[in-house]
Amino acid sequence: MDNELITCKELLDKGNNTFVMANNGSVTAVSEEKGLRPILDIYRKDPYLFNGSSVADKVIGKAAALLLAGGKIKQLYAEVISRSASDYLSDTGVPFSYGTISENIMNRDGSDLCPMEKLCADVDDPSLALEKILTFIKS
Repeated sequence: MDNELITCKELLDKGNNTFVMANNGSVTAVSEEKGLRPILDIYRKDPYLFNGSSVADKVIGKAAALLLAGGKIKQLYAEVISRSASDYLSDTGVPFSYGTISENIMNRDGSDLCPMEKLCADVDDPSLALEKILTFIKS
């Protein structure tokens, strides 16, 4: 873990932060939003902002992993990562570390799988994942 990712991880641990991103030694995004919202907000603004960035996030499932890898992040730290996200990142060569690995990411009330995880379970193309996620959100 390099200094940039260490900085992201330290900021993730402060307050209610759920997502931190840095690039070229400067923090470029911090969010307290849950789920995919911080990642989607950046994609909507400019997906190129992910390119070469270090990211720390509270929970990374496969949907998030697809979007971050597609954005060409440099490295990732996740407090919790799903097995499918871990496998995908390993396959794509994105360096990552984590606190805990989980078989699945559950929805907020814990009654079922996260809807984004279900949506992206069989997807390995970041562009297709983004398309499916945006279509799901619009409906």
